[in-house]
Amino acid sequence: MVRWLDRARAQYTETVLAGDPVVRQLLEEHYDADVALRPESDSARYKIGLMELVLREMGAVTERAGVPMVLLIIPSPIDVCDDWDQGRIDRAAFPRYRQTNIADVLVGIAERGGLAYVNLFPSYREHGASELYLRHGNDHWNDAGQDLAARLTAREAVDAGLLR
Repeated sequence: MVRWLDRARAQYTETVLAGDPVVRQLLEEHYDADVALRPESDSARYKIGLMELVLREMGAVTERAGVPMVLLIIPSPIDVCDDWDQGRIDRAAFPRYRQTNIADVLVGIAERGGLAYVNLFPSYREHGASELYLRHGNDHWNDAGQDLAARLTAREAVDAGLLR
């Protein structure tokens, strides 16, 4: 976790404070430790603000095009699985951490922007999140996780009148 926090702080310092426009980790995925563990940090606040602008613009573009949009909020297994094999969080070291911090940020953005969304966090917890992800260094969802997400998203799209 400390390494991910250091990376988030370094990215913020290089990009925002120093104004470096070069993207160095375009295809690398990593846990948003700053948002999860230190949501009050400058890097987390900046990242959240940027995400809000991006999602609102996506909503505006799809609305102008007449294309329905549903934001799918996929929780990290670090947050949603009680027995995840990587990235354990020391709650004493990070007292602001809540398992839903990242998902809550995205729900708030969606609600403020009037965007339809599906937050998979509660459903994944209810359906045994540990069985919905791959393992051994691969934090992506498996077929069962994708199937559940597809069914929930389709239901939300129909309920919201986005699909018939």
